[in-house]
Amino acid sequence: KVKSLSLMGGGGSIPMNTELLDLAENGDPKAVDLMMDWAHGPAGHFGGHAVPGLHHINIGGTIVLNSSVKDTLGVDFRACDNYKNGFDAAKKIKCPTINILGEKDRMCPLKEGKKLANIIEDSKVAIIENCGHMILLEEADKALAILKKFIQKKHPKS
Repeated sequence: KVKSLSLMGGGGSIPMNTELLDLAENGDPKAVDLMMDWAHGPAGHFGGHAVPGLHHINIGGTIVLNSSVKDTLGVDFRACDNYKNGFDAAKKIKCPTINILGEKDRMCPLKEGKKLANIIEDSKVAIIENCGHMILLEEADKALAILKKFIQKKHPKS
């Protein structure tokens, strides 16, 4: 029933930095600051939000801090660190797939995203320059344009 699949910043595994994982699991708000710094590429650090006066890193940090760091970020990071089946699962995907990757992604490096795409039959990679892991915060318009082009190509109107 799935006609196509779109991934953003996808990799077969996402091993976590042990210090960041410990901070998150202990509920330390410093984990949010480190994550936001690490997950954004150069464009996200500079600003460039579509709404004047807003900044990607502050927005993301505020969203995460409004929930419990330990119960959300810690659990999420542990799940990322524990998951090791991504490459085997990717071999089972049998529909057109695109993996949209940030050129400067440090959470899921470009080479890991390409490695995942190479395993998936009928898979393409789109790379957004100067972008980190927070693709939808940093480059929402570019990501949307890539998704539209992919979907329209794979599913043209009759």
